[in-house]
Amino acid sequence: MGKVKDEQLFTLLRDFLLVYLPNQRKASSNTVKAYRTTLNQFLKYTAGQKNISVLSVTSGMVTYEMVNSYLDWLSAEKNAAPATRNNRLAAIRAFISYAAACRPEYISIASGLAAIGIQKNDRFAKVDYMSEEAVKALLAEPDTRTEIGVRDQFLMIFLYDTGARIQEVLDVKLCDIKSGIAAVYNKVNIPVISETVLILTDRDCLRPRLVVP
Repeated sequence: MGKVKDEQLFTLLRDFLLVYLPNQRKASSNTVKAYRTTLNQFLKYTAGQKNISVLSVTSGMVTYEMVNSYLDWLSAEKNAAPATRNNRLAAIRAFISYAAACRPEYISIASGLAAIGIQKNDRFAKVDYMSEEAVKALLAEPDTRTEIGVRDQFLMIFLYDTGARIQEVLDVKLCDIKSGIAAVYNKVNIPVISETVLILTDRDCLRPRLVVP
């Protein structure tokens, strides 16, 4: 094994992973492992970019440009999701913040990394919405031979029809549904399709079953 060029950097890394995180921060073993994986990967990436060994990496190489390049590499080459990218950035920042608290020369590094933006994660970008057939299958699940089944099916239909939240629907009274309009709290008056109204009016037995003790 070669000689470490920046002993202070690797001493801080050791103390961060073996002392600070588990003993002072009371981080779980999984959290410590995740941080170790990130820092090891970043060191290897930096060494590869500089065409040097990992032991030759110095704190001066931990720059805005290098960290940003590493994050872009994660996204492009490793197909890392925004959440993964942000977690890796958080791990590097956490170490540099710790280092800055121990050694003031790391403060400028921390300041530079603070300028790296968090990548937004569009949670709905890959959402596959239910087909009409899937919705019908879901609405057919309640056993309408039972009181609870009749109630549950109507609530599901009403939720689907109005787009209201469950608590808003639970707060609706029968008198709030008139002439195809449902007075839903916080959504004022919402049109209700004729089929939903028909289900309510045709099933008199539904009325006492909308609320179960």
